[in-house]
Amino acid sequence: MRQTPRDTLNHHTAALKLDLKYTQGIASLSLSAYAEAQRDSLSSDRTTRFDEAYLSLKPDPSLTLGSGKVALNWGKGYAWNPVGFIQRPKDPNDTTLAREGYALLVVDFIRHFPGDLQTIAFTPVLLPVSSQINIVPMMGCQGSGRARGSLAHAGDGGCVCHLERPGTSWPCW
Repeated sequence: MRQTPRDTLNHHTAALKLDLKYTQGIASLSLSAYAEAQRDSLSSDRTTRFDEAYLSLKPDPSLTLGSGKVALNWGKGYAWNPVGFIQRPKDPNDTTLAREGYALLVVDFIRHFPGDLQTIAFTPVLLPVSSQINIVPMMGCQGSGRARGSLAHAGDGGCVCHLERPGTSWPCW
């Protein structure tokens, strides 16, 4: 039986962003979750994730200690951020969308002075990477998903993505 082509395709999207923060004394617990559901006549898709889930301690007004899954937002870049060293890539379709953080330890030391140089900050970050935690997606590799590896230039002027699993590679796009 032959079906007639559709004139329209209904597409529905629902998104939910939940931010919670609880503070007791010097301790603060922060949670940030994101959920999205998309559906049309042909398919459906759901996404849920915790963008952030961390505990921070502020024993002194100039010192903050944090541990957990944190999204560090350094700088104001909308499409690209030159100081966003520990940030996931932005979604080019929605540059304002919050991004998932990394599991890390962070110390934030801020000191204020009178005069021309009024504020100085020192923020060391410990970012562990293993096969179980903080797997960084590779930019420019098709199908890389949550794979880790490296980019190498091929002899024909292109590049090849090599994964940590031996014998696994494919051309970059």
